[in-house]
Amino acid sequence: MKDLPYVPQALQPFQLVTLFVHENIFDHLMEDDLSTYFEIRVYTTLENLVQRDWQHDRIRAFPLQAKHIHNDYPVWDGGGIPAQIEEDILRLEHEEGLNYFDDILEDLYPQHKIGGYPTFCQSGYEFGEDTPFVFQIASDAKAQLNIVDNGNFYFFYNPTEQTWRAYCDFY
Repeated sequence: MKDLPYVPQALQPFQLVTLFVHENIFDHLMEDDLSTYFEIRVYTTLENLVQRDWQHDRIRAFPLQAKHIHNDYPVWDGGGIPAQIEEDILRLEHEEGLNYFDDILEDLYPQHKIGGYPTFCQSGYEFGEDTPFVFQIASDAKAQLNIVDNGNFYFFYNPTEQTWRAYCDFY
């Protein structure tokens, strides 16, 4: 993680994060917390790692290529905007005719991402301030991963409790 252009505060102690998906995840996508269907391992050092050649029947393993995005924005009607910023935008829309999509938003990035804002397909979901969003995995043809209808998995991490939460939505 140290070589990435940006790492969320909650993940900064780690050198590596690996994610394994349970075979039965697709039978449980409507649950509010999918964390029991993922095995997420975090490593503070890269020493003594054991390489494994694990395969999933439906999903191909794939590495991610990092690219720093400078203009990531939350989806206005999908959640992810901090409450105070949302209030300010609503006030400016009412008082000055501001339009979020025309005047603020530059682009949305609905692909895999570490940090930034989750790109929810539906109305967003939160696990509280102590468990912030840290990354998302999107549907990906190269990985043979289609989350129902081009959806995403969202991952949240509580560094104090060292617990993960996972959420899924789709179109």
